[in-house]
Amino acid sequence: MRTYVRVWFFAGHIPFSRFHAALQAGDLAFVRRHRASLTPGLVDEIRVAELTAPQDPGGLEAQAPVCLRRFAKEAAGQKLEDYVWLDPALRAISYDPEMATGQLLALCAARAIE
Repeated sequence: MRTYVRVWFFAGHIPFSRFHAALQAGDLAFVRRHRASLTPGLVDEIRVAELTAPQDPGGLEAQAPVCLRRFAKEAAGQKLEDYVWLDPALRAISYDPEMATGQLLALCAARAIE
């Protein structure tokens, strides 16, 4: 017995699962091409910054403000010190992506961002 599953794709739309798979696989071109058709949250944007750092260091300058805007929009109980801390952490992605991403994700967890 065979089972078929149909998956429908609408023009200009991809499922988040494909976006996340590309992010995990390190496919920066796919992620950039389809990010506009989705609304990734801050955690995803941080992962994009981590992926951007080694592949396109110049692109990190454009990605950092995206992360700051998403933090401003999503974080609960924001404090001024969060923003003082965010800048160096985003800059650290360029030379230590794993450490900086860990710190940024810890801040997301502290501010109830999933």
